[in-house]
Amino acid sequence: MAINAYVGTPGSGKTYEVVKSVILPAFLSGRSVVTNIEGVSQSNFIDYADRLNSKRKEKDQIDYASLGSILKVTDDDCLKPNFFPYKGATEPTIAKNGDLICIDEIWRIFDEKGKIHDNHRSFIAEHRHFVNEKGQTSDLVVINQSVANIPRFIKDRVESTFKMTKLIALGLSKRYKIDVYSGVRLFKTTHIQTIQAKYDDEIFSLYKSYDGAGVEQRIDKRVNLLKSTGFIFKMGFALFTIIAGGFYLYHQFSGKTENTDKQADENISKTEIKSAENTVKQKESVNNVTVHSNNENREFYSEQKPNKAKDKDKGLSQKWRIIGYLKKQDNNLVILSDDKVIRYEYLSNFTNEGNLLTGYIDGYRVTFYSGQTIKKEKGEEIQKWLEK
Repeated sequence: MAINAYVGTPGSGKTYEVVKSVILPAFLSGRSVVTNIEGVSQSNFIDYADRLNSKRKEKDQIDYASLGSILKVTDDDCLKPNFFPYKGATEPTIAKNGDLICIDEIWRIFDEKGKIHDNHRSFIAEHRHFVNEKGQTSDLVVINQSVANIPRFIKDRVESTFKMTKLIALGLSKRYKIDVYSGVRLFKTTHIQTIQAKYDDEIFSLYKSYDGAGVEQRIDKRVNLLKSTGFIFKMGFALFTIIAGGFYLYHQFSGKTENTDKQADENISKTEIKSAENTVKQKESVNNVTVHSNNENREFYSEQKPNKAKDKDKGLSQKWRIIGYLKKQDNNLVILSDDKVIRYEYLSNFTNEGNLLTGYIDGYRVTFYSGQTIKKEKGEEIQKWLEK
């Protein structure tokens, strides 16, 4: 691979990520690793392999013979002319062909103002030409706090940059994110992907992040967004709005259903009302009867309460019959007729008996089939005609 850079503020996890995702996989796969990361040692990695084997089945055990090697070097070693392999080397180099070389805090090794040794330039520019007997090419990983102070000679040859950010603003001290970029320009156009990761204590045991025993503390807790009064207030308001909106929608929909059911039981559709009115007009036209609202004998409302006189049923009414329905002034009415007078009764005075609307007027049962006035009059007319 080409040169990769791992950057981030102190404590963001850049060294942790190199140990976890670069050095450890290389060691387990049998590669030789050279690094100046503090606390790294081959014994730590072998102990880690022991812990992995204790958790695995026998068939999945790590073969110790296939493990690589870890060579810990100092910053001064990295400055030596024979640290990197180089073209035309006449003496043994510290790092060999095919090694994975990881340099922590590159600014301490190659200062921008300092001149990079020609032997080092040879390796940096042609590191992929240095191949070992296994066919593995040399790889270089640089770790720094930012790409800005990486020497230009190295920066121009960086293929990928991994930027680590600790998620302390979200109160997630155990998590961090990795933004992967192409090259060293950390722009949106060069952004490849974002990876969420979690710190593992097992990885921390492989190296030492601090030169001494240190505990990281926050000197200003306002950096934690979850401890911000404004953020807590906004979250509380948002939660209240969601709950209130849920109750409102539930009330609206449940109330609408109840009203719909009630209207289905009590209200009459406009189509039926129009049909009833047309029927009344046709009846009045046949019998030459005109109904006026100011004529107390022609059109009236009955104020009687719901009739419970079923026990005193006088039989089927020979006068009144139901001819339709009407909704007038928010009242649901039943239209009755004796072919001369139109009478309105409240729908609440009627009941459905066997799917037949039935009410009681003056003790007589009124339905769609009651009222024999027309038949009686026609019978009398026919009898008179026969007598003639």
